[in-house]
Amino acid sequence: MPATTAGPPCPGSLRVLVHRAHGLRTDTNGLAPDPQIRLRILTNPKAADNPKAETESRIGTADPDFSQEFTLQVRDANTSQLEVTIWDTKEQRSSAGFMGECILNLSKLVPFKGHIIEQDFEVKPG
Repeated sequence: MPATTAGPPCPGSLRVLVHRAHGLRTDTNGLAPDPQIRLRILTNPKAADNPKAETESRIGTADPDFSQEFTLQVRDANTSQLEVTIWDTKEQRSSAGFMGECILNLSKLVPFKGHIIEQDFEVKPG
């Protein structure tokens, strides 16, 4: 969970553009995945109603173009993280479909409030 950072609560919204992914792994039969990106705000303490969103699945591609934008409400950026996970939606078992993740501490974005930040992320494979 995120570490508590000194300072007053910093509520607001986070706008995320999921542009694309590339070089996703194929399954054991060499078939390209049906990838989907899932976003979730993680809070400390945990909340049952953490904001979340997901892209539409892209069928049969290791290099999906999503170009989808989401706005997630954040109660306190100082104690929250953005979790980005990639899933192969053709896998029926939830753990089998997990492809990887990236977690971003939102406290690092507080000084840039109101600015557009473009960032590429390496995903930790699942």
